[in-house]
Amino acid sequence: MRFSTRRRLCRGAFVLLCLLPTVFVAGAAVVVHTPPYRALRLAAWQSRLADRLGLDVQLASVEPQSGGTVILGIELRDPESHEWLVRIRSAEVTTSDLMTCVELGQPEIRYDRLTRLTELLHERVLMRAGPREPVWQLEAPSLALRRDGQAPSLHNLQCVVDSRPEGTELLVAFTVAGQAADRRARLRVARNRQIDPPATGWELHTGSADLLCSLGTVWFPGLGNLGDQCTFRGSIWAEQGSDGWNADVAGTLRDMDLDHLVTSQFPHKLTGMAELVMHGVRMHQGRVVKASGQLRCGGGAVSRSLLDAAERALQLQHHARAEDAPLLEYGQLALCFSLDDRNLTMSGPADSPATIMADTQGPLLSVNQSQPVSPVDVLRMLVPHNDVHVPATRETAGLFRTLPLPRIARSAARDARPTEYTPLRLRTR
Repeated sequence: MRFSTRRRLCRGAFVLLCLLPTVFVAGAAVVVHTPPYRALRLAAWQSRLADRLGLDVQLASVEPQSGGTVILGIELRDPESHEWLVRIRSAEVTTSDLMTCVELGQPEIRYDRLTRLTELLHERVLMRAGPREPVWQLEAPSLALRRDGQAPSLHNLQCVVDSRPEGTELLVAFTVAGQAADRRARLRVARNRQIDPPATGWELHTGSADLLCSLGTVWFPGLGNLGDQCTFRGSIWAEQGSDGWNADVAGTLRDMDLDHLVTSQFPHKLTGMAELVMHGVRMHQGRVVKASGQLRCGGGAVSRSLLDAAERALQLQHHARAEDAPLLEYGQLALCFSLDDRNLTMSGPADSPATIMADTQGPLLSVNQSQPVSPVDVLRMLVPHNDVHVPATRETAGLFRTLPLPRIARSAARDARPTEYTPLRLRTR
């Protein structure tokens, strides 16, 4: 082969194998940093995330890095009202054939819109059927819940989303601020598409962690009546049916504020920080059908009206004393109970089964007889004086949820006492 031929072949190989790849790489490096290309990349990521999450996604920048992508200034908004729901300072995304890993930096959620966020994610992430997708794994050192100027946080957050044709599963693990890192709570949410109609169920296991009940008030407003310091430790299993939620609860409520629970809602006075041990609570269609447990309180104050109402409505025995004032101090409250849809049975603790409430002088309230009472009698005790009388049955439950209900006349009810018979005597001269 001639020298000139070899030289042409070498030049061709150099151009083909060295120069052109170098020019291509250099040109690509220049193009990917041009504003039009960056805008296209940003729009592509926004569209991809919006389709995946069902939210309006706004991103400040998207920068590729070795092995992944860094996204800055993430804001997830309500697609209808355009209010912000989630803000994330940064996210590092790495993708493989089987898994997409996302490490979040400083995420925060708007607490007052948390129900809306969960509704949107439930519809798009859990209810969306399709072929199996790569598993999404999200991690964050902390997650702030922004509400009323405060930001309680969850730490060591780990979240896994596994979407399959037969259903979607969401697994979340976290620790609570101020508690040890090994005290992890776990939440599992699953959408089952193998039944007709498909249903969503969830289960929560706190382990040794204590969760503030106030964190759940956005879904269950009644939890706010337990007080700001009330915590829950235990397990909850729940499934959403066509007529409401079915659930099983076992665990302990600590630091229940009885003043907030009773005094602020009903025409009686009861104070103290109590503990409620739930051996088992079963709910069907959103109503408690079976429950057993023990209520304990180390002391507080109780109104004479509540003791009188308990005696009349629950057939308990009130140990009245001549010197008793309208408001009494008690040193112990211990109530063991068992409830079903027909009966409520009550007793004191094992060492004194007849005594429910006592002070330094002895029992204030005790079990008069072991005969069960109706669960409705608890309502009669809490609201003993009311001009509105309606039948409380399963048949009228739908009307109770539909019709407007009157409020308690607090001033009249609080001061009301049983009418005593006083004979009229006429004196003649």
